[in-house]
Amino acid sequence: MTAVDPLRVLILEDQLPDADLVRHEVLRAWPAAAFHRADTRDAFMAGLLEFRPDIILSDHSLPLYTGSEALALTQSLSPETPFIMVTGSLDEETAVECIKSGAADYVLKANLLRLVPAVRRALELARARRAAEAEQSRLRAEAERYRQLIDRMDDAERLRLEELLQVRLAYGDASEAR
Repeated sequence: MTAVDPLRVLILEDQLPDADLVRHEVLRAWPAAAFHRADTRDAFMAGLLEFRPDIILSDHSLPLYTGSEALALTQSLSPETPFIMVTGSLDEETAVECIKSGAADYVLKANLLRLVPAVRRALELARARRAAEAEQSRLRAEAERYRQLIDRMDDAERLRLEELLQVRLAYGDASEAR
């Protein structure tokens, strides 16, 4: 999702009226959102792989598939995609298991006013994770470039670099002490 791309929401829900309620809540915050609804494992997998959602909103109990199974599939195929359980009833123990298994949040259908804030949090967390991963990748690449540079140095150059680093570190320590 970018500033010009609409939010892409995959809804796993077997009850069309419930899916419509979820869709309505999302549209209040993201009027241009695009939706794909699934109610079976095959339809969910197709939505996950072909629709490429920015977020997944899943019921917990469906006749032929469960939200927990969908969460596990999401974690294996698209772990960067936030997953929120949106369900009619979820006991505390099951909710904790969902979160431990990787769900970003859970929202009860009786309290859909929590849905938009939960989606915003999940999307922001996913964005922050992507940014952190990109920064880690950049730092690894930079460290590798420096390692290759140092590997190509002869002993005299390495010694001079070490002396420069020691002076720089000593200067940094002295300026911090002030």
